[in-house]
Amino acid sequence: MISRTSRILSALVVVGLIAFGVWWLRPSNPKTTAHPIHPTSGEPSNNTPAGASTPSIAPTSVTITPESPAAPVAATPTPTIDSILADPALDILGSARALAALVQNPALSIETRSEALAHLLNLSVEHETELLLPLLKSARLPDSLASTILTEALNRPLDWQADACLAVMARTTGQELHTQARDHLAFLTSEDHGEDLKAWALAIRNARAKWASPDS
Repeated sequence: MISRTSRILSALVVVGLIAFGVWWLRPSNPKTTAHPIHPTSGEPSNNTPAGASTPSIAPTSVTITPESPAAPVAATPTPTIDSILADPALDILGSARALAALVQNPALSIETRSEALAHLLNLSVEHETELLLPLLKSARLPDSLASTILTEALNRPLDWQADACLAVMARTTGQELHTQARDHLAFLTSEDHGEDLKAWALAIRNARAKWASPDS
């Protein structure tokens, strides 16, 4: 017969085995460690634990390429006499003004400038004041070409002859050209005022009144 003490020990062993089995079979519940989520914007998050470092975002490398130097603007070629005369877009006055630019261009040969002036004189009939007078007043016009204009003016109306002579007298030019203009002014007015431009202007004004008179 089993004693009372043996039965108690057996019961304790059974209870111990049952307790061990319960502990062994219980589900594991490991502690979950939260990992901070770093925002992609690079700004620190309010949920970042103290002491945790926020990884820095490397700045984007921008390469600035220096601008290429601007290409030089090609110089506009000087038109030729033939191209001016053949240009359908130019009327008579337009062609004459383009020729006048050639006449005053010191980069051209005197032969080319003389040829341009010859064509200009043909186109300037009845437009002498607007086309030829500015040339005579230009310091870029050589005396030789001024003399050509003055000589040709003697075949045109008296008013233009007088204006051309006065313009030549006002130029800083050689004595020979001055003498040519002064002698013709004396012929037109029957007076002689030497180098006095004001006196010559007055004499021409009085002469114009006579030229306009039907009795003259």
